[in-house]
Amino acid sequence: MAQINGSNVVIWLDDTTTPTASEKVLFTTNATLSITHDLPDATTKDSAGWAEHISGLRSWEVTVDGLSNFD
Repeated sequence: MAQINGSNVVIWLDDTTTPTASEKVLFTTNATLSITHDLPDATTKDSAGWAEHISGLRSWEVTVDGLSNFD
């Protein structure tokens, strides 16, 4: 699992790339992105004793603490 910690996340309502101050909804004070990638075992007799894996399910989760502005 990979995990990235930071505080530079801004969420806004409009779909523009550079929101105005009135479109910004949440300013985070803390943010964590967690990414998980399952690697199921795929070892066979042809592996010569070495572990082999295939790509499995992937998931992600974002957790934030922040300040909101609903004006």
